[in-house]
Amino acid sequence: MNYNNVIFTILILIVFVLSIALDEGEDEGQWKWRPSYSSLDTRPFGTKAVQERFKDLFPDQENTIIRKSLYEVLKEYEIQNFNYVLINQAFKPLHFDAEALLEYVDGGGTVFVSAQVFEGLLADTLKIETEQMNESAKDSVSLSFVDKNLAEAKSFTFMKGTANYYFSKFDKANSVVLARNRAKKPVLLRLQFGEGVFYLSSTPLAYTNYNLLWQSDNYQFIEGTFAYLPQQDIYWDEYYKVGRDESKSPFRFLMSRRSLRTGFYLGLFTVFILVIFEARRKQRIIPVVEPLKNDTLEFVTVVGQMYFQSKNHSHIAQKKTRLFREYLRRQHFMHEIMPSEEGIEKLATKTNTPKEDVQKLFNLMSVIEKKATIAEKDLQKLSKLMNQFKFGQMA
Repeated sequence: MNYNNVIFTILILIVFVLSIALDEGEDEGQWKWRPSYSSLDTRPFGTKAVQERFKDLFPDQENTIIRKSLYEVLKEYEIQNFNYVLINQAFKPLHFDAEALLEYVDGGGTVFVSAQVFEGLLADTLKIETEQMNESAKDSVSLSFVDKNLAEAKSFTFMKGTANYYFSKFDKANSVVLARNRAKKPVLLRLQFGEGVFYLSSTPLAYTNYNLLWQSDNYQFIEGTFAYLPQQDIYWDEYYKVGRDESKSPFRFLMSRRSLRTGFYLGLFTVFILVIFEARRKQRIIPVVEPLKNDTLEFVTVVGQMYFQSKNHSHIAQKKTRLFREYLRRQHFMHEIMPSEEGIEKLATKTNTPKEDVQKLFNLMSVIEKKATIAEKDLQKLSKLMNQFKFGQMA
């Protein structure tokens, strides 16, 4: 390794070490409070603690973590009696996923979806829209059930800014409001769709680890919400989460920190510059290699002129005849010097040539071979007939 390479390597190491040092305290709070809604996440806005509560709420039912799309699950599993639970920042499934979910509920399924924003085919079909409360409402957020017999008609207080979305538009003819915020805006709906039911919530952060423990009785709001679901198997979605399992990989962690990400890109750029300069320094001129000259045409021209000047037409005719017979042997497997009538007929059939023309060619060959000398016009006639035979141009 030369001196320049050593310098570049040291620079890369310095940049990387500085990036790690600067990253120790940078964005740590933001990363800690970043919502993931994952049942594997113990951070404040994960749902591990909430998902474990399902074991108590549905003690005799299967609790399955789903890491496939709606289309894959609903087309693959033939079970119809299960509760599908989806919690995320925004819910905007692909068109065919939304179609599969609507078809499942229409056939009698039960689905719980909690998201601050609903978009796509599902939102259009269910006629739902959400809006955010104004800034003054963020300091004190409380939710309560409409049913006075549920959870003793308490108001449940949540961390500011975590339950400030509500349903501004929904299908009132087919919907029942189950919970409202302090401003009397609906935050939890029961929407009848075909034979099944959608339970829709606009406050997904209310179902996270931190808000479960924010107040001592907040667990009752979560229990009250899921008490509406029938006692059947639970399918807990992990596919549509903001941060899924792959976010735990070292590379994704590296890209999640601004300083580490900057150091990574700077290191790549430095390596790229090193490669470019090294390649330019070591590049040599590539000599132009002339292709080998094809002398075949020149050789044929010289030999042809020699025979033309000697006027030895008989010698040329004999050579053409031998070459023609060699052509017949290789191409048509004909080994007779002078074929019989049966051989001529067979050759004419193979080459799709009139038998009379083939007979004429062999008769001319026989006559020319017996003569010591021939005229130029006889040689031309022989050459013409041979070429017509080869290229299928005989009349």
